[in-house]
Amino acid sequence: MTQKLSSEPIVQSNRRWLICCQFLLFLVSLIVALAIRLHQTDLYFLITPYPPVPPSAMNVLHGDGGSLGGYRTVEFETDQPAEKIQQFYRTELPNLGWKLFCTPTQLEQSGCSLGLSSVQELADAFKRYDDPSNMREINISIFKPGENLVNSQNRLVEVVEYHYPLPIP
Repeated sequence: MTQKLSSEPIVQSNRRWLICCQFLLFLVSLIVALAIRLHQTDLYFLITPYPPVPPSAMNVLHGDGGSLGGYRTVEFETDQPAEKIQQFYRTELPNLGWKLFCTPTQLEQSGCSLGLSSVQELADAFKRYDDPSNMREINISIFKPGENLVNSQNRLVEVVEYHYPLPIP
């Protein structure tokens, strides 16, 4: 007497295994997509260079947003006039895709994300509009000679680049 073996349980077992694998793959893909969205700023800063600095820059320091993220900084000293530093950025940043957004003349100025304090000589804000899912801005503050510096009559220049993902509509 011969018994006929059925392959039905093996097929069902393989189907269940395939469905479980597809579900796990979907979950991993979802987690990776969320992680990329949450850390998009960090990835952006890893693959793009810091904003440029003029040839007259001394004691250049590069920093990041620390645990908060979302921004990075370049600070340097210069013995050049504030107008020359401002002109450097007004020439260089548009070549990199940035557009001059505003130039504040007071501490709080409507429509400008940057203010001009009493220790600053000049300031400019630049924005990029090439990616509607992200807010990108560079704020440049040029301080009066000797302000925020110890034992120096140079100017301190702070360049802060912001990059934040905007909420998905």
